[in-house]
Amino acid sequence: GKYVYKGSLKKLPLFGWMCRLAGDLPAERGDKTKIVAMLDQARDVLNAGYNVVVFPEGTRSPSGIMQEFKPSFFSICAELGCPAVPAVMVGTERAWPLSGMK
Repeated sequence: GKYVYKGSLKKLPLFGWMCRLAGDLPAERGDKTKIVAMLDQARDVLNAGYNVVVFPEGTRSPSGIMQEFKPSFFSICAELGCPAVPAVMVGTERAWPLSGMK
């Protein structure tokens, strides 16, 4: 499968290189053209029978309370007739707060 990750993380030497080599999908905030291209690439990955892991809130919650989901990937799953399997990561606001790592 492929992961959708925050595009700015490409700048991190080890993590960014690993994501590029793995063919993961960067989400470039504020750049609609690149977002549309990433969504098209995600469709191709799903059509090829692979999974796409996405964090549908779009960002970490500062309080730990679940935020509204972005509809893009749910729409793609509905369009392609593939399942969307929800998963939860609990405690990320403590492990990796928006103000930086502890």
